[in-house]
Amino acid sequence: MCWSRPRAVVLACLGAMAGVLLTTAAPLIIRRVVDDVIVARRESATPWLALLLAVAVAQFGASWTRRWWAGAVQWGVERDLRLLLHGAIQKIDGRRLDRLRSGDVLSRAVNDVAVVRDLTGMLPLLAQNGLTLLLTLAVMFVLSPLLACVALAVVPPMALLARHSRDRTYPADRAVQERTGETSEAVESNVAGVRVVKGFAQEDAETDRYVGLARRLFAARVHRRYIAARYAGLLGELLPGAARFGVVLLGGRLAVRGDITLGTFVAFTTYLAAMMGPVRMLSTMVGKAQEARSGLVRIFELADADVEVRECQKPVALGSGALAVAFDGVTFAHVPGAAPALDGLDLTIAPGETLALVGGSGSGKSTVGALLARLYDADAGAVRVGPADALTDVRELGLDTLRGAVGIAFEESLLFSESVRDTIRFGRPDATDAEVRAAAEAAHADGFVRALPDGYDTVLGAQGLSLSGGQRQRLALARVLLADPRVLVLDDATSAVDPKVEAAIHGSLRARLAGRTVLLVAHRRSTLRLADRIAVLEAGRVLDTGTHDELTARCPRYRELILGELAERPDLDVPVPTSAERSGQAVEENDGVPDRVPDVDEDRARAADPDFTLRRLLRPYRARLLAIGALLVADTALLMLAPRLVSAAVDMGVRRGDGLALTVVACALLATTVANWAVFTVEMRAIARTGERILYELRIKMFAHLQRLGLDYFERESGGAAVTRMVSDVAAIGDFLQNALLDSAVSAMLLAGVLAMMLALDPALTLAVLTVAPVLAVACWWYARLSKRQYDRARTQLGEVNNAFQEAIDGVRVTQAYRRQGRSAARFRVLAEEQRALQMGSQRYLAWFFSTVEFLSDATTALILGVGAWRVADGAASTGTVVAFLLYVGLVFGPIRNASQLLDSYQRARVGLGRCRELLRERPTVTEPHRPQPLPAFGSGGRMRGEVVLRDLHYAYDGGAERALDGISARIGPGETVAVVGTTGAGKSTLLKLVARMYLPTRGAVEVDSVDLREMDGTAYRSRIGLVPQEAYLFGGTVRDAIAYGRPGASDSEVYAAAGEVGADRMIAGLRGGYGHRLAERGRNLSAGQRQLIALARARLVRPDLMLLDEATASLDLATEAAVGRAVEAATAAPTTIVVAHRLTTAARADRILVLEGGRLVEDGPHDTLVAAGGPYAALWSAYDDGVVPA
Repeated sequence: MCWSRPRAVVLACLGAMAGVLLTTAAPLIIRRVVDDVIVARRESATPWLALLLAVAVAQFGASWTRRWWAGAVQWGVERDLRLLLHGAIQKIDGRRLDRLRSGDVLSRAVNDVAVVRDLTGMLPLLAQNGLTLLLTLAVMFVLSPLLACVALAVVPPMALLARHSRDRTYPADRAVQERTGETSEAVESNVAGVRVVKGFAQEDAETDRYVGLARRLFAARVHRRYIAARYAGLLGELLPGAARFGVVLLGGRLAVRGDITLGTFVAFTTYLAAMMGPVRMLSTMVGKAQEARSGLVRIFELADADVEVRECQKPVALGSGALAVAFDGVTFAHVPGAAPALDGLDLTIAPGETLALVGGSGSGKSTVGALLARLYDADAGAVRVGPADALTDVRELGLDTLRGAVGIAFEESLLFSESVRDTIRFGRPDATDAEVRAAAEAAHADGFVRALPDGYDTVLGAQGLSLSGGQRQRLALARVLLADPRVLVLDDATSAVDPKVEAAIHGSLRARLAGRTVLLVAHRRSTLRLADRIAVLEAGRVLDTGTHDELTARCPRYRELILGELAERPDLDVPVPTSAERSGQAVEENDGVPDRVPDVDEDRARAADPDFTLRRLLRPYRARLLAIGALLVADTALLMLAPRLVSAAVDMGVRRGDGLALTVVACALLATTVANWAVFTVEMRAIARTGERILYELRIKMFAHLQRLGLDYFERESGGAAVTRMVSDVAAIGDFLQNALLDSAVSAMLLAGVLAMMLALDPALTLAVLTVAPVLAVACWWYARLSKRQYDRARTQLGEVNNAFQEAIDGVRVTQAYRRQGRSAARFRVLAEEQRALQMGSQRYLAWFFSTVEFLSDATTALILGVGAWRVADGAASTGTVVAFLLYVGLVFGPIRNASQLLDSYQRARVGLGRCRELLRERPTVTEPHRPQPLPAFGSGGRMRGEVVLRDLHYAYDGGAERALDGISARIGPGETVAVVGTTGAGKSTLLKLVARMYLPTRGAVEVDSVDLREMDGTAYRSRIGLVPQEAYLFGGTVRDAIAYGRPGASDSEVYAAAGEVGADRMIAGLRGGYGHRLAERGRNLSAGQRQLIALARARLVRPDLMLLDEATASLDLATEAAVGRAVEAATAAPTTIVVAHRLTTAARADRILVLEGGRLVEDGPHDTLVAAGGPYAALWSAYDDGVVPA
């Protein structure tokens, strides 16, 4: 992938190679100055210093070239990997999508890509350091083969340790990345299912689950860093220090005997000091390489995954005109080996015919449409499309050809974050504004679209959730109508639309469906009136076909489904999950990570912290940080001592010819090395554990605060944005805390200590060194000022990229069905390219700054040699002092070089901390009272009576002037069932959310059992509610886990009883494993009706005092809906129930009906009374006219 940009790779490598040659040349010049200028005094220093300055200028150019072009490779690879993953998502088939965990995929696109990117950016530096070592060793062999052999003696043990490190590091890195994916998935699913979480008051339980995952991640990250500390100490400190001891001891003796010159000895020590950095860097790279390897494996696991739905190599042309459709013995199972969704299906649709499919939940209706568009491929049999006399297997057609001919309006109306205009013309981007409006008018969406703030230019929120369910469905219908397919699949496309609007839509559709082949998935009789013929599906097969009258006369199952007649059915033996399945957690693999307890005050971590700052976060860890500081001081002191000991070896041993003194100094140097290794290892382990504790607390703090925020926050914050905060931003803070902050402390102490040592040795020479300080200060100020703005823009853009990636995952079915993979890829490419361009802007500043520091370092070396030679000639300084200063200059500029890198890390952490602070300072809009009123309790069971009073209720979203509810007043008695009906956007779902205390009224009040909900504890209150939201979101785990979500401690018998009470047990019996059936993310491997049944059982299990059902049976057939209603009514302790309904048979069964219009209550009464009154409800009922007698 790096070689996709050969120019950048070649120039980066050339810059690196030039840097190596120049770095190798500098000590040779230094050697000449020491021998011929300082010691022998037979040459002038001027030409050699001029040459050294010329090398410094060339080094500046080489450094800039390497850094700039390495950045081009690094950020280009990041973009390419993101595009690769995005492309893999666009090609994914239905089965694999059903198994996909979007949080884990997003973690791969964020965390794993970043790891690979960072390693890629270091590859030119790695090549430079490797070449530096080789050339340095070559020069050392020329200077003294014996000393070179001593230096090389540590290479074999270093190679063995590096290999052993690789074997230990890879599984540790893999465990970290897998566990990072787990936590990312938990965040994403929590945000996606927030209505369920809040509806069942499971915020604390969700935080408990996340804490468990965060604890696993903590253990894995500490384990990995402990391994890194062990090998970094051996490879970066102990073994190089041993080589230095050998060179000083043997080299000093050789210099005493005259076998080598003092300049050669100085050059050797300079080379050895120069080698220490590359050796440490290479030892660090061993761990980073394994981390990147693990990340690459995870990336290519997804990118190279085999897909079942492949493009035909030699596609057949699809004939013109109206198309016929045939299913010939089609068998398909969503999970291979499981019970088939379709089992030998035989079905034909003539050209221009409208066929309606009816069937119970899980009968295979939606699967028929998905197979027709080739979102899945049949396991057996064939799906054929074409002119009646030339049907072609869909697998022999090009995917674009097939999907251009087949258009689908899905049962779940997912919309993208774009304008309404672009949403409607998603399948036909070249459509004119007039055509867009015509499609909207046909779907009866034009009216509400024009009422939006910016009309057709209004940008929708994530997944279109800023609109009501009915509004989303109408836009989705307009989208498919504008695409003008020859075969149209409408999968329950008006289930969330009120009867009056639905009737108007059907009137528009009749003209548009003429001459078009149409497949309708229907639950309402009103939809069936569009059909020429109806097919009844049962257990994946066609049970009967005919007209409505024919099927009514001869098919009991049809009457049951459409007319609501209930037939007796035998009891079923439902499989019970095993104990492993009950847990809802996959069995953890043995990844070799030992358990470690974070030892963090979790109550403090979970508490609200509106005044969050980094200082407040670090305050509880002051003692540990002070201990680490003490270790850093010891580490720094030992580092500073080494050059002083080398200087002593020169002055006391070599210059005086004292072998004993030389041996004593060399042994002191070895002791210093051993002590430094021990301190470094303990220090790294302490940093690892303390740093990970801080990150652990931050993760919990952020997740717990997410649980406190209101629904309004999640309506503008996507799962992708939340994962970015919890992964990218926390990782940036962690990198700064564990590496940059402590490195900066070491650097600051080292810099101060070295300057103090230099002042003690030679104040005049120190002042000469400090003449470069003003230039350095200006460079630092310039870089910090310019890079700050660039980092802020890059982080904002990263959020856009990750949001787009999340949207691509969520909307892949829609993208594929409308052949918009290319458009999605192009849009994502633009965002990713903008991100790359912003990062390259930062890289430009980085290259100039780093290269300036390199130049100043080399220029300071020349300055020391010039001033040092003059002072030695005057007798004001010794040769050993000059040697010490040459070694110290590396220690001075090493921290400054690090500081420039640390500044980069700081900028990332600063932006990340700002994003975390922004979240933690977000004020919940649904606040808790300081002294909550106790929950009303009546009778021996201490339950609420369930009386609900609405007092002059007003509500406006985002505090706007337009009111969703405008002065509603009503009383709902204990145990009463009240239906809320009205046109789409009338405020029905908003009313339910206010009763559920997910919103607080703008004005007025909601009272339950005479207590204002604002005065109640929200969590305690919602624990007594059974909520079924409009989108029946299910979390992963087993079916049993999904039902028990609101009462995790419920027994098996209670779970089975709840499922039986709502009629879900029969459906569950048909699933593989029954209650132990594993659910895909969001329940994607179940039909909408099956998900609704489980959601109903979930609400029933909590034995609520108040049941809130928001279109809870819209995807059920009438027979199942009637069974659910009767079962709930027959259950003991029937709760007060508020039902939002568009299917008016549901409303007709209620005790009372509230009719909303424009946020106002316009009618209130029982079904018969309202029908007789001839008002708005009567108009809705007339439009609905389902022909079903209310039960």
